[in-house]
Amino acid sequence: MYTLNGILEDCRKWELTGYIGVPDREVFRNTIAALRSLGGVMWFQEATGEGDNTRYAGAKELAQQGAAKDVYNEPDPEIHPSFNLTGAQLATMTQSLTYKGVCELKNMKS
Repeated sequence: MYTLNGILEDCRKWELTGYIGVPDREVFRNTIAALRSLGGVMWFQEATGEGDNTRYAGAKELAQQGAAKDVYNEPDPEIHPSFNLTGAQLATMTQSLTYKGVCELKNMKS
């Protein structure tokens, strides 16, 4: 649910603040940019284990196959320039968020 909520609800806030303080920020940036580049309406449906739900069984099987891999398939980290949102909007920044962003940049360079 964390991933789904991030993509569906938190992404707008994260894009405005430059993904400062977001765990797995690069995965989210790439996923959200890839979804936006498709240019259509997306529908997500939660697959639960209740009843006869073949989607749930299929998703569970794929997750188990992925977890059992010795070598993971890394997604393409390239984001199309039209969908590569960088930086943070000044109007959304607080002193605390700015400080956190500076600390993150400093840690990336070390």
